[in-house]
Amino acid sequence: MDYEEIKGVKTRMKNKYGMNLEDIDILLVSQNYQCPICRNRLIEGERVIDHNHETGKVRGILCRSCNMALGCLKDSMESCENASRYLYINMERPSPLVREKERRRLWREKVRLNRKRKEERHKKFINRKKENARNRYQRNKLKREARSRDRLAKG
Repeated sequence: MDYEEIKGVKTRMKNKYGMNLEDIDILLVSQNYQCPICRNRLIEGERVIDHNHETGKVRGILCRSCNMALGCLKDSMESCENASRYLYINMERPSPLVREKERRRLWREKVRLNRKRKEERHKKFINRKKENARNRYQRNKLKREARSRDRLAKG
């Protein structure tokens, strides 16, 4: 920002809100540089001074999105509570279409997991069969060798 731009910002803040840059810094520090509504970090150029439109009193510094949301709700506590209730109700009980999609997704996931478990059990079964066959081969080999030794010893 050049000097003229800073001077213009200072003048607007002083005339409109009765605040200077130091007051803004104090407010930012008290809010830990976070928007009090969404808790996102307040970035320069995206932060705005929130004020009561009837009294002109500064309430805090918000991110642009939260300030616009309050403006769209006309700073009405009732509207904010209704919006919050609406979100809560609809997040707890998704629409039937969402529930059906979720049910299908979960079913596909269950089928996939069952298929994977079945494949793993089959692999274990095959490995046990191979191991048993190797063991039988070794036992039979040892028996053949023992018989062969016995025949040589008798013979």
